[in-house]
Amino acid sequence: MLQHTPMTLHCGIAHKSHLLGNTVSHAQNKARRRFMVNSHRRRIWCAIRRRLIRARLSCAGLRTYFKAGMALVHV
Repeated sequence: MLQHTPMTLHCGIAHKSHLLGNTVSHAQNKARRRFMVNSHRRRIWCAIRRRLIRARLSCAGLRTYFKAGMALVHV
């Protein structure tokens, strides 16, 4: 479900969020890091509201939207 949360790093369509992991150096030193979602701000057409809405979507979410349309996406 697409919600209006400013500067969110979560995709509302593909339900993707950040992952936690390690940065490993050549000496095998490990430091914690976050792997961020490949997100983009897009304006997409909402047929229910009959207007453009702004959303931060991941590339996988954009692909799902363009393949299925708003039929499978809950706004």
